[in-house]
Amino acid sequence: MAIHNYETINAEHGVYSVLGLMMVSLPGPYLWVVEDYDNENSKGAMFRAYDSEDEDAFEVASILVADATNDPSEPDVSTLGQDDIPSLDSFLREDVQTQLAADGRAMVDWRFSDLVQSEIAKALYTYYIVLDRGMERETIAVRVKVKGRKLVAVGQYDIAKKEVLGAAMYEVMNNLHMFAPKVH
Repeated sequence: MAIHNYETINAEHGVYSVLGLMMVSLPGPYLWVVEDYDNENSKGAMFRAYDSEDEDAFEVASILVADATNDPSEPDVSTLGQDDIPSLDSFLREDVQTQLAADGRAMVDWRFSDLVQSEIAKALYTYYIVLDRGMERETIAVRVKVKGRKLVAVGQYDIAKKEVLGAAMYEVMNNLHMFAPKVH
């Protein structure tokens, strides 16, 4: 049996755990395909949504959840204050533009980054629009620290389907569940 970066919690309702650190609930009525995500500095799971069962079609939405602790450029959100956000926002914009250009994509509009403090943790939300293979995609990136690990969740959806996907994707990204450390 293969070891994956994700575990299916409830297939019928599209609920998955990623690396035992974050739980994702995928919105319907799309066909969601999940696969491991591994690169030099991060690992996790990629979830892709399709309008039909044709996996060769371009996805209408995607969510990447990754542990980016080994990425030296990834900020430690737990140590950030509101005064850090303007310079971090500029850094993130330049970093994202570089990554997009390397992948043949382009930045259409950089919105902003917002540091949110909840009862559980701090989270950094970043919003921007990407041009990807002729499709504008709204992007929401969420950074949070869980069990000492730097997690990044990036959700994207086809802006042409905003009426259908927009609210669902915002709900998913705002309701990512972090697994609290176990107390022994």
